[in-house]
Amino acid sequence: MATPRTSDAAYAHAVTMKKLFKRVAWILLAIGMALIIALLIGLLVSIRSTQLEGTPTGKKLLRSSDLIISCTTPSGKCSKEQSEQLVKILEQISDNTAITVTCAVNLVVKDPNVTLADVQECVRDTTAGES
Repeated sequence: MATPRTSDAAYAHAVTMKKLFKRVAWILLAIGMALIIALLIGLLVSIRSTQLEGTPTGKKLLRSSDLIISCTTPSGKCSKEQSEQLVKILEQISDNTAITVTCAVNLVVKDPNVTLADVQECVRDTTAGES
């Protein structure tokens, strides 16, 4: 006995519905993937924008880099302060050298057998008088 066949119209309708279902499924899948990609991109942009500036560590890194730039750029505040300190130190070294040489020369003129301890004592006495 032969099985009853569905009508050609019903079969055609079933095939059409199956194709329609596949298209709708693919469209929904594409829309879902696009939404997921958009969310991931938004999340990555959000993370990146707060990665350096929004975290305590990032803020410390930015302050450190600003300080490094300030100290390595001639027009930077730190660099100017370091230059001023260096000038003061060099002036002090120059003054101490001049005092030492003066003491040594004066002592040698008085006594050619002057010792280092004598020169150091003269320097201490001279600088103690300036304080």
